[in-house]
Amino acid sequence: MPAATWFISMSPTNRHLQPDERTRAGSTSLSTARWNRRPSPAPWICPDPVPTTATCVGQSPVLSQAFLTFSDDRGLTWSQPAPIAPAVQNTLVKRLWPVVSVEPSSTVDVTYYQSKEQVAQDGSLCTVRVSRNPLIFRTGDAHSFVNTFWVQSRDGGVTFSAPLRISSATSDWCTTVSNITPNVGD
Repeated sequence: MPAATWFISMSPTNRHLQPDERTRAGSTSLSTARWNRRPSPAPWICPDPVPTTATCVGQSPVLSQAFLTFSDDRGLTWSQPAPIAPAVQNTLVKRLWPVVSVEPSSTVDVTYYQSKEQVAQDGSLCTVRVSRNPLIFRTGDAHSFVNTFWVQSRDGGVTFSAPLRISSATSDWCTTVSNITPNVGD
């Protein structure tokens, strides 16, 4: 029997997204995350010190949930998708970049970032570069306050434990100094 293929998807709703075509092609050890891109909000006037050659877009706060599904027949069939954590009720919460690992005992571990989008206590504007070419910045009042969480499944990914926060401090991705795009902080 071939090794199981695990697929993680992130959805801007609490609805599961199907594995993409690369996954169906038969990878036997895959942990991927895929965005369901939404149209960008209308252009904004760029604040200082954003270069005048840049385009600025507003924020588009949407919720996102992560799901796990697996295949033990090289992607011909898939298990019922299982959310890795309880449904997201707040439209300003995003579960991002989940990573799945399977222990020798078949216990499934998933770590992921969870971002809560809210206004910073100092009222500052959040402006981050989201593209280098073309040069695009996202700007608005909501900052991305991010923590790392871990969940575990002892029944093959059918159900998961309650999320456990494993980061020791919350990161504000809008204030993280980084030379990567998009600026996701750590």
